[in-house]
Amino acid sequence: MMRKIPENLRISLITIILSLASGLAAVSFMLLVNLIYSKTILSFSLRSRSYFLLASLAVVLITSLIAGLLLRFFSPEAAGSGIPQVKAAYWKEMGQVELKAGIIKYVAGAITIGGGTSLGREGPSVFWGSAIATNLSGVFGFSRRQRRGPNVVGASAGLAAAFNAPLASVTFIIEEILGI
Repeated sequence: MMRKIPENLRISLITIILSLASGLAAVSFMLLVNLIYSKTILSFSLRSRSYFLLASLAVVLITSLIAGLLLRFFSPEAAGSGIPQVKAAYWKEMGQVELKAGIIKYVAGAITIGGGTSLGREGPSVFWGSAIATNLSGVFGFSRRQRRGPNVVGASAGLAAAFNAPLASVTFIIEEILGI
């Protein structure tokens, strides 16, 4: 069906779909972080100070251990902040970010950030958005060699959703990923 649409309109529609999917994925990441945070750290703050301190320490330790195990045994390529990995994928892998690495980054990032560690949501949002867009672009017939565009679209949409700043995210991606 998409093949019958003129090329320039088809590319625009695919870009909109990839952006929406990546943005919604980043929003789901933030919602999961907030859910975990409210069920752990926030609920501990309603108890005594000593309970809060001990329970928070336990949650940080447990979530960090779980994330470390996920990264070590299931997807070492998902380790790190996420932005350098997306940049490396853009330049070395023709844009492709593996979905498995994206899922592990999503889960590990959500439990560690939601569990109280001092990490930012921008790196995982960029990585997850890029993973969604590059893999979804395969559904639209993009070969692995054609996924640099979807990589940038997904990374930008993920960052825009994480910070509620679409123009700043495009500027950041142009500067940081493309190096222009």
